[in-house]
Amino acid sequence: MRVVHYLNQFFGGRGGEEKAAVPLEIRDGAIGPGKQLEQLLGTDAEIVLTLICGDNYATENQDQFIASALEKIRAADADLFVAGPCFLAGRYGVAAGALCKAVQSQLEIPVVTGMARENPGADLFRESLYIIDSRESAAKMGEVLARMARFAQKLSSNQEIGSPRDEGYIPRGLIRDQFVEKTAAEPAEASVRCRFLVYRNRVETETDILVGKREDLLRRAGTGWQIVHRKILLDQNVLLSKNLTFFF
Repeated sequence: MRVVHYLNQFFGGRGGEEKAAVPLEIRDGAIGPGKQLEQLLGTDAEIVLTLICGDNYATENQDQFIASALEKIRAADADLFVAGPCFLAGRYGVAAGALCKAVQSQLEIPVVTGMARENPGADLFRESLYIIDSRESAAKMGEVLARMARFAQKLSSNQEIGSPRDEGYIPRGLIRDQFVEKTAAEPAEASVRCRFLVYRNRVETETDILVGKREDLLRRAGTGWQIVHRKILLDQNVLLSKNLTFFF
C-alpha cells in the first residue's frame, strides 16, 4: 500500500512559526512522525512521499496549495492519504481538512486525519471526513498514530466502520440505527441511543443547528414504553442559540 503523508512545517522539521510561510515541499519517504506511522501501518504499507507546508502558506494560498498537493499525490499513485495529527493547531487542522476533502473527492482514495475536537478544522470538516480524536496534547503522539493507523487499515480494506465511541473518531453528526439492549430488570427496561441533528428557523434571519446524541432509558408499560430518563449530549462546545426550547 502506497501512502502519502502531510505535515506542517513544525512536525516536518522545517521550524516553528518563523517558517510558517514556507511553500509546499516534497520529500521522499517518511519524515518525523511519519516514520512511526509507517511502522504502525504494517509491512505492506510504505510512505512513499511526505508533503510539508507552512501553516500560513497553506491557509492563505489554499487553492494553489491544494492543486499542487493533488498533483503530487496523483503522481505518487497513492492508495492512502494521511494528514497530521494536528492536535490543537488551528491553521494546520484547517489545511489538513481541506486537503483531505479534496483528495477524497477528486482522487477517490481513503483519507485519515487526526485533530482535537476544539480544532477549527474539526468543526469545518467532521461531517465529510473521518477525523481521529487526538485530544489536545502532542505528548500522546504515539497513541494517536496507533489509532490512526488501525483506522486507516480498516478504511483501506473496506471493513465496516463502527461508531465514534468504538473507532475513536470525532462524531460526524450523522444519524444511524442502533440496537436496543434489554436489561434484566423487572419490569423490562431498555437502553436506546441515537444521534440527532436539529434545525430551527425563527423569524427571517435566525437559524440554529444543534448536533448531538440522545440516551434514553425506557420501561415497559402495558403494550408500550415510557421514557424513564433521557440524557442529551450536544457536540458543540459553544452554544449561540438564544434559548433551548427544543423537543429533543
